[in-house]
Parts: sequence; structure tokens; C-alpha cells
Amino acid sequence: MVQLTGLSRAQVTRLLHQHRTTGAVTDRRAPARPFPRRYTKADIGLLAEVDALHGTLSGPATRRPRPGYVRVDTAHQGDLDGIKSLYHLNLVDEVTQFQFVGSVERIDTACLAPVLEALLQAFPFAVRGFHADNGSEFINRNIAARLQALRIGEFTRSRPRRSNDNALVESKNGSVVRKHLGHSHIPGRYAERVNAFAQQILSPYLTPYEKLKSLPDAAACLKPGTSFDQLDTVAAAMTDNDAAHALNQARDRLFASIDPAA
Repeated sequence: MVQLTGLSRAQVTRLLHQHRTTGAVTDRRAPARPFPRRYTKADIGLLAEVDALHGTLSGPATRRPRPGYVRVDTAHQGDLDGIKSLYHLNLVDEVTQFQFVGSVERIDTACLAPVLEALLQAFPFAVRGFHADNGSEFINRNIAARLQALRIGEFTRSRPRRSNDNALVESKNGSVVRKHLGHSHIPGRYAERVNAFAQQILSPYLTPYEKLKSLPDAAACLKPGTSFDQLDTVAAAMTDNDAAHALNQARDRLFASIDPAA
């Protein structure tokens, strides 16, 4: 019944008790301040029509035809013998797959907020939406204030116990963050060093620049003061193979300087 209804075990237990006692289920105990309803029945019908016509598009492609809707998650590097490890902060745009990675010593607001802001500002297009899971590192007033200051108008979060709601960025944790930074313990004291590598070397290497340029009316998506002429110069600074060599060398230097037992 938990699987069929999507309710928690405690909710199902309470409703079963109510049915045994009264013979009916009449009180679903709706929250005192429920989330506002965004879609009407007509909206749902239109979405179903689009889905059928286009052969079951992905959710992000259906919802967001333009870039700027970012998924965010954290990945813990793993503690060792009581020594706390650092955390990676991973941001991925739904449409272009632009990805920016940073690292922090802890996921409290003091450590996380400035790195999060730097990563958001690194996107060459305006960030319009921000989606996180239910982690308290993002669901708090300080982060909300930072997003408002950056004029990010839409802040959404995943449903409880629905990890697939944020599957895009969680898959990138494995295929990108773990691929390049591994699973081995990295003490939190090295966060500044790893963050410099992640933002200055890894993130530019990951940039799917051609995807951004292929979008219809792509120039209109760029931030004020940013042009494709500027971005072309950066993209042409080195070949893909040269970028890979630079990444591998920088990563080797980084890990050679880290003492896991420190």
C-alpha cells in the first residue's frame, strides 16, 4: 500500500487504523499550508498531448525549451577514521548540460553559499530556475536570499523519498564527479585546493559549448555583456585533446599534494 499510494508507512498505518475504527477514510489531513497548485486540468491535458505527439520527450525538454534551469546536488567524498571529508557541489543545466563543479570543506551556509554563488555566476546564460533535493544545505533562508539577489525567480525541490526527481544531477555525480575525482577520502582541509581545480580546470573542460550554440536564437539566451565572439575565443584557446592533457596533469598534481591521513 505504501508503494501504491506514495504515502509514508506512518500515514498508511494511521489511515488503516481509521478505517478499522470508523469503517471509512475521511480525514487525509491536508497540510495547513499546502504548496500552491501550479497546473490546472487543462494544463495537464496539454502536456499529455505534447508528450504523445513528440514520442515521449524527456521531462526537462518538455518543460524548458530554453537554458537556465539548473539542477544542484552535493556529493560527499567519504570520511576516514574520524577525519571529515570535503563535499563537492555539482550544478547541471537541464537543456544544454552545462556543468560547473566546486568543492567545500563543510556544507554549512558559510562554506557553501559563496561557492554556490560563484558557480551560478559562471553560467554564460541567465539562470532562471534552481532545483535541489530536500537537503537542509539548500532549503534555508540564507540560500533563498542569495538566489533572490541573483534574480533567480524559481526555486523548486524534489518530493520526499523521490530521488528520481533530481536524477539528472545525481547521475552526473557518478559519471563526472566520481570519474574525475574518485571515491577516495580527501580531508576537508584540502577543500580550497580541490575547489580551485574543480572551478578552473574541470568545469571548463566539461562545457558542452556546441550544444549552447545550436539552440534556436541562442544569442538571446546569453547574459548581458556576454557574446559568442568572447566565448568563441575561450573555446578556441586549446583543442579538446590539449584540454584533456591539461586536465590530467592538473589532477595528477592535485592528488600528489593531498595526504589522505592529514
